[in-house]
Amino acid sequence: LVWFGVALPGFAVFMYARRGFYARKDTRTPFFLTVAKIAVMVAAAWPLSAAFGLSGVVIAFGGAFTLSGVVALVVLGRKVGGLADPGTGTAVVKSAVAAAAMLAVIAAVPRGMVGTGMGADLADLLVLGTLGAIVYLVVLAVTRSPDLLWVLNRVKQRGQST
Repeated sequence: LVWFGVALPGFAVFMYARRGFYARKDTRTPFFLTVAKIAVMVAAAWPLSAAFGLSGVVIAFGGAFTLSGVVALVVLGRKVGGLADPGTGTAVVKSAVAAAAMLAVIAAVPRGMVGTGMGADLADLLVLGTLGAIVYLVVLAVTRSPDLLWVLNRVKQRGQST
């Protein structure tokens, strides 16, 4: 499970880029990128699983998603004339700061607050997940994240239209 967590950023980048292609009504490019990703994953999983067992398969999964995510962003950037602008960089930095703050707070909280067993693990997950979400949103609000402001404005507009 830890290795799946490490793979999440690569997975997210790949899914983000894929949606960019779909928005341009381009389904061929993400198809071929996915085929290449699967080929890399299978090729890497064989030796990594021999060396590390099931963890090796998950490492191959994460590495293939990360590599394909980077390639997909490069290809998408070439198709649309570039992806970078100052607003995107600012939003990414603010999200990264919020994520780091969330990680620091969650890591500082001791596990097993209510005992042991599956019920206690679920309670820890609920408490830590809620705490993490609150910290993340507070940091985004303090840094005046454009993404958070956009979401709040959309919610406000929906509330006024009903």
